[in-house]
Amino acid sequence: METNAVTAQLTEAATLMFVGMVVVFVFLAILIVAVKALTWFCNQIPQNNNNKRQETESSTMTMAETQVLPEHIAAITAAIALHHKKTL
Repeated sequence: METNAVTAQLTEAATLMFVGMVVVFVFLAILIVAVKALTWFCNQIPQNNNNKRQETESSTMTMAETQVLPEHIAAITAAIALHHKKTL
């Protein structure tokens, strides 16, 4: 190969690399602007009151709804004991 051909190929490779980097940079810049615009737009919409009502309803759960049944604890304990017997 001649040095002119190698130089031409290196120049073309550098040009393609530069164009590719510019395209990626422009795409990411547009993506950032779009996300910021979407965030601004979503913040302009007033909050729905249904969300507040659901939060208060979920925070007033009774103790019986959050406790684990003794039968479940016994079943889990038995399963763990059986697993330990098999693996040891």
